[in-house]
Amino acid sequence: MTDAELRLDSLSAMQAHNKVRAFAGWPGTWTLIRMGDGTEPVRAKLLHTRVGAPDMDDSQPPTGEDARRVSFARPTNALRLRCGDGSILEVTRLTLPGKKPVDAKAFWNGLNGRPAWWEVAPSPQEVEAPRQLCEPSGSSTPTHAPDATARSLKRSGAVATEAPPPKGFKWGDTY
Repeated sequence: MTDAELRLDSLSAMQAHNKVRAFAGWPGTWTLIRMGDGTEPVRAKLLHTRVGAPDMDDSQPPTGEDARRVSFARPTNALRLRCGDGSILEVTRLTLPGKKPVDAKAFWNGLNGRPAWWEVAPSPQEVEAPRQLCEPSGSSTPTHAPDATARSLKRSGAVATEAPPPKGFKWGDTY
């Protein structure tokens, strides 16, 4: 998770709105939005937001995927995203990758009636860990020593983009 990511499942609308204001311009804040059934979510950069009024008919708040559904408020011309605590974040301006910034009404019209949901980006533990350079713990003989890798890369003229992990490093552990 980066600082610029809005994890709406764990933030209130006020916290999310303050984060959008704090990171305005650069680096900006983003969340994943899935537009239509069976599509991959895209990173939507949220440019302008506000805290929305709660729904009047919220006696039974939606659950599951319906709670993450993006709706459009016609009187305020804003996209409504329900946060994890039930508060409403209204998005008035956003941009999709490779596109110009648009207001919420233009985004909604571009959906052409398709439903949209905000998604939660996978945590680092959920992302598949890269191939480990050493045998799993318990083995004293590494199959591929990190120092040898760096030396062979240097000899071949290749540029290493990342240093090998330190001794005792395990993918997914918290330090």
